Amino acid sequence: MSYAAYGTLIKRGDGAATEVFTTVLKVRDIGGPAYSVDIVDVTANDSSGGWEEVAPTILRTGDFTFNAVRNDRSTSHSTAGIRGDMIAKRKVNWRVYSPPSTATSGFDKLAFAGYLTGMSQTDPMGDAKQLDVTIKPTGTPTWTTTATATS
Repeated sequence: MSYAAYGTLIKRGDGAATEVFTTVLKVRDIGGPAYSVDIVDVTANDSSGGWEEVAPTILRTGDFTFNAVRNDRSTSHSTAGIRGDMIAKRKVNWRVYSPPSTATSGFDKLAFAGYLTGMSQTDPMGDAKQLDVTIKPTGTPTWTTTATATS
């Protein structure tokens, strides 16, 4: 059993009819997506004791972010990859495979579609070149477990 994030993989779909997912290289830190639900006020004159009453409405996803060691010539980082996805405003299918926290084998898989909404790069003195990526998920995410990081 491990709670370490080491070994987590992010894979980008190619959009083909039989979609192939390719690992985004050199990913370091991963964040999100966060989830929330909008609430509307449904308090009425006959609400019990005059207390506020609310009801849930739209489920929302926050941004999914990751940082990678940048390689401008890598197909996963270049115009053929995630940079090209943002320029083309292309919706991409993503899979995130995390090592399990409570089992001894397999992966926890998060699958979602999303648009790249931000990319920035830095060349810090004393560290590797960096690429920061922001993806806005759209639609319903799914969570499953899988034996390998290829399914």
